[in-house]
Amino acid sequence: MGANTDVIVVGRGPAGLLMATLVVQHSGTVTIVADGQGTLPLWGGQWDFRNYADDGRPLVDPYQWWGDLLGGELAWRTRWSRVATLWHELGVLESPDIPNRNRWILSPLGHLRPTYLAPRWQWCQDQPGQFILIGFPGLADFSVQAMARVYEATSGVGVQAVHLPTPPGWRPHWTAINWAWYLDSRAGQEWLIGEVDRIIDASPTPLAFPQVLGVDGVEALRERLMQHLGRVVGEVALPPPSVGGLRITRRWERWLKHRGVQFVTGHVTGVTRDSAKLANGRQLSGSPVLASGGILGGGLYAEPAGNIRDPILGTIVGSLPQDRIGSVGHRQVRSTVPVIGRMVGGWDPDRHGDGGALTLWTVDEAFDAIWTGLGTTEAAPGVVRSQSLRVK
Repeated sequence: MGANTDVIVVGRGPAGLLMATLVVQHSGTVTIVADGQGTLPLWGGQWDFRNYADDGRPLVDPYQWWGDLLGGELAWRTRWSRVATLWHELGVLESPDIPNRNRWILSPLGHLRPTYLAPRWQWCQDQPGQFILIGFPGLADFSVQAMARVYEATSGVGVQAVHLPTPPGWRPHWTAINWAWYLDSRAGQEWLIGEVDRIIDASPTPLAFPQVLGVDGVEALRERLMQHLGRVVGEVALPPPSVGGLRITRRWERWLKHRGVQFVTGHVTGVTRDSAKLANGRQLSGSPVLASGGILGGGLYAEPAGNIRDPILGTIVGSLPQDRIGSVGHRQVRSTVPVIGRMVGGWDPDRHGDGGALTLWTVDEAFDAIWTGLGTTEAAPGVVRSQSLRVK
């Protein structure tokens, strides 16, 4: 048998890290077990609440859509306030007040899309407006000319596209992460500030960069640029692997390790109510929570017959082609072994843009169940008990 712990979290994506955070904030002990990085590097950094209606229309007020679902507005404001407070502790700064409305961010193709909570480094607008797009050498997935054309066609607002030259030591194989590490260095920052100062005019028009303004030093570089240029500076998230997700992962995992959370590399092959078994034969004692992801995260797999199965629990959570991939998942979150994350049966977070909300709700439900199982009789402070999930 392995060492005892209150909670064993299987998976180290956003749901797993959020679950571990709740446990340590309530003085519990946690072991996180994962055989991969987790899905945070697939995220740009923003958390979505509810972005689109069933007919595809963007939603301005996500609270109005949710109504009394999963606890109602008070429960949702409590959950989002916890995320905003956590981000401040991690150094991922956002406004101290959670928003009332969705805002607009920019996709790498130039399309506007709504989101709810985003770090300050993210390029966000309350209404579509003018800005200058900054192109970097070698970033094929950030074509500023194409983005400018799409943005103008869809928003009716024109933007200016500007290309930077190559810096000393640049190589054609540089990806967004290579650029971010370079811009964490003093030499990279001085190069960027000098080139932007030389190329950009003196107008106060905001600047939108690709998401490469450093890994650990993004806030300091962004602040220097804004002070030096006298204008707003933001980033547009790129396709995975995401620098924004990497930033949050590094800070979040350091924060958890500092609070005693143990990280174990291993593949979980089975769980019971009070233990988890690893492929190498090791067994951990504690209350397991599965945050092992969906099809993208590798936690589910499709059998030749078309059934989609959770390999740890052995349960079928959907089938193809009857179900949309996005709506496959576990329907019973509060079960003997809780399952958390965006993959909730009957919901389609890819279609509706509510993966962040489903993650928050499932973590709340699972933690409340485990908190009770650890000997308490009341819901944990700050965790809101909500009614059973109603599939929309």
